[in-house]
This record gives sequence, structure tokens and C-alpha cells, in this order.
Amino acid sequence: MFSSARLGVSRVAFAPLIRDQGNSKFGTGDVERAVVRGMLLAYDTEKRLQKEGLGKPFTLEEWWVEAGPAYFDETVAGVKKASAEAADLIKARGSKPYASGKR
Repeated sequence: MFSSARLGVSRVAFAPLIRDQGNSKFGTGDVERAVVRGMLLAYDTEKRLQKEGLGKPFTLEEWWVEAGPAYFDETVAGVKKASAEAADLIKARGSKPYASGKR
């Protein structure tokens, strides 16, 4: 996410799984849930910093999640959970500015 903002790219594709190397310790949905939730929280922080004049203008238009056919359904379920969790966490943050002295 931060590299995307630094580079100013608006479309990102990401495949966080390591199934090709035979690692199956974590479920694909769990991995995707963690990655997407983190990305959404980071993006919310980025947009709030921009609003306060503390960040370079940047808008993420697309976030592509790559998953093979065998992992598609579990990955989609993870993304849905991540979206709901991130929305709840963002709502709980409130609207207090990050920068001190701002109201």
C-alpha cells in the first residue's frame, strides 16, 4: 500500500499466498483477510493524512487479489470478512485529527 502511494499508482495487483512453494500452514482466506484488512486500514489512514494536509494526494482505484481456482472461494470469503472488519475498525477510530493542534 505505501509503495503504491509513494509511486502514485492507482491500480494494484497482489497475490500474498505462498502455495506455489508448498506452504499450507495458513488458510488462503485467513491470509487474504489479514492483507486486505491491513490495506484498507492503511488506505483510510493515508486518506485522513491527505485531508489534514500531511500526505501526498493519492487515490487507489483498484486492488486486485490474485488467487488460483482452487483457492477462489476461500479467498473471496476472506476479502468479505476483511472488508467488514475494516469498516468496523475505521468507524471506531472516530474523526479526531491525527495532527496535534487541529480540530
